Amino acid sequence: MGNNNIKEAILEIIEINKIVSKNGMHLLNTLSEVKAAPYSKLIKPLRKSFTEKYGLSPNLFIKNLLEKSINDIEIKKTLKIKSFGNWGRRINEYIWSTWYIENSQDQPYSNSMQLYILINEKGIKYGFGYGDKVTDSHSQVNSLHKNIVLQDKIFEGIKNKLFSARKYEAGSPIVPHSDNLGLIKLNKNFDEWSSEIHLINSYEEKEIPDDIGEKINDSITSLSPILKEFTNTQEIKDEKNYWLFAPGADAKDWNEFYEKGIMAISYSFRNDLKIFKTQKDLYNNYDDLTNSSGKMNTKRALLDISQTIKKGDVVIVKKGNNECLGYGLVSSDYYYSESDNYPHQRQVDWKSNGVWQIDNHNLPLKTLTNITEYTDFVNDLKNAIGMNTSIKNIITKFSLKDLLKDVFTSKEDFLKTVRLLNHKKNIILQGPPGVGKTFIAKKIAYGLMENYDDSKIEIVQFHQSYSYEDFIQGYRPDEDSFKLVNGVFYSFCEKAKSDTDNKYFFVIDEINRGNLSKIFGELMMLIEADKRGPNNQIALTYSKEEERFYVPKNVHLIGTMNTADRSLSIVDYALRRRFSFINLVPSFNDKFEAFLSEKGVSKKLIASIISKISSLNQEIESDDSLGDGFKIGHSYFCNTPKKGANEKEWLNDIINFEISPILNEYWFDNKDKAESLIENLNS
Repeated sequence: MGNNNIKEAILEIIEINKIVSKNGMHLLNTLSEVKAAPYSKLIKPLRKSFTEKYGLSPNLFIKNLLEKSINDIEIKKTLKIKSFGNWGRRINEYIWSTWYIENSQDQPYSNSMQLYILINEKGIKYGFGYGDKVTDSHSQVNSLHKNIVLQDKIFEGIKNKLFSARKYEAGSPIVPHSDNLGLIKLNKNFDEWSSEIHLINSYEEKEIPDDIGEKINDSITSLSPILKEFTNTQEIKDEKNYWLFAPGADAKDWNEFYEKGIMAISYSFRNDLKIFKTQKDLYNNYDDLTNSSGKMNTKRALLDISQTIKKGDVVIVKKGNNECLGYGLVSSDYYYSESDNYPHQRQVDWKSNGVWQIDNHNLPLKTLTNITEYTDFVNDLKNAIGMNTSIKNIITKFSLKDLLKDVFTSKEDFLKTVRLLNHKKNIILQGPPGVGKTFIAKKIAYGLMENYDDSKIEIVQFHQSYSYEDFIQGYRPDEDSFKLVNGVFYSFCEKAKSDTDNKYFFVIDEINRGNLSKIFGELMMLIEADKRGPNNQIALTYSKEEERFYVPKNVHLIGTMNTADRSLSIVDYALRRRFSFINLVPSFNDKFEAFLSEKGVSKKLIASIISKISSLNQEIESDDSLGDGFKIGHSYFCNTPKKGANEKEWLNDIINFEISPILNEYWFDNKDKAESLIENLNS
């Protein structure tokens, strides 16, 4: 993009911020005030027009300018970049983007020095500054006074007029061009240096030069070595720890922990660990209360979850000694949940859920292990599970080829489904057991997002006890009374509303297992594609009179349904007409064959699987009481044998313990036929 276009874009952003300020939208404090503001009427159309013209929203536009100015790979490994729009917790009269040093603090950018670009109704400023939580006593400020190399770089930049030093309140959105925010002449002792010093360039609206893009690039480029130097300062190094965690024997509790957003352990030791102030105190009381010396690993795990682990630490979930299942960031202090089977808990913001094979290390078998000091080990695990250095969301470069790698349908059919979801907003993937409905649901979400961001996907499973209160909103016991608690879909929609530039995906597994009319309630109307957005907001069953709810346009619903489940009735027509239904079928095709071959399964065994399962499925299809919806799917065979394992035993286990029970159920009134088919599979 040329300089003139950059200047033009900046001026348009200034005009948007003027309207926010003119209408007093930035002064609103309560949620009801914010919801009543004319943001959708006045600001959203302008932001949409800007996005259509320049290909990015205003805040992502300046984020892109900032990112292009830092080409140093080593810096990118150490820093995080974040952008903020007009809409956040409140309506802002400015937008900004910032590089900052990652740390485990809440709002880490506020606890760090930054390279930033900010635009408000007066103009633009860009350069180096401190977050608004950095004080003069902070190690970051003190380290500058001791760092001669850094001081020389600052003097050099000022001499070359790449930036100037100004003093004003940290975190201020003011474009500092007035006299009372005057220029500072730093002396060689840096006596005046404080947390309020910014190394910046700034222009009021009428002063913005035609070559503003080049000037931003020159300033940020000259300032990036300063920020890099800070990242190497010992006083401000990242202190997060890395933990390996086993969620129960053979990771049996992982899905539950992931859904609840927790890590937890039990060991049948049902005492609130907060009463123990020291390691010795905990260990001695454990021995006294259990009448045993106890295993050291057990006592150590209780100590770690209650005292050692800190908020911001990284938890990597393991299964056995060679599989990882996901990772997340610890988001709470320790608490005791007396009613649970696993009472010792912490909340965790889980970032991923999958299966990653670890071939070059044997993972320790302990429940909880601090692996921080084993740097190479940590890096190998991070690389294996796709974790980026910043320990935030998994967002890697999008590749349609990679996306379709393990999806055994055609590219055309897959993209057709993606387009349908984008248009309809709601789809249901239906098919027989083992066709990978939930797996494909996530792939479809990735395809529509054009990245692999798991933070924008929520997965729940319906069941016969699932209720409106679980899904939307309801009253829950709270000590001696009840309090109104938002359900998982309500919370997900609120999250999506604060990030309208991105698409969000809510996946409902086994959607036909729930009482759909009861669960969705009045939302049956709001999920329609043309009923989305604030213009269609309504009062909910339990909400206060002034409160209104709507489903945002950037939320997409994906349901999955097992067509072989005979215990369930047909999906409610009212819900059926609000969804498009996609049939998924077993795919024992060339892609399936290539997948197994790549995983090391012999061609002979692959041919046998395809032949026998295809023959079985013909038998199922021809049965009047069954049909297409009861066929055996390919995903039963996607959890391939581990390297060195006996592939024949692997196949026999699948047939005897996964497929055979299904066949016995299909022909419960014809045991001879079921046994004959099972025998053929085992031959």
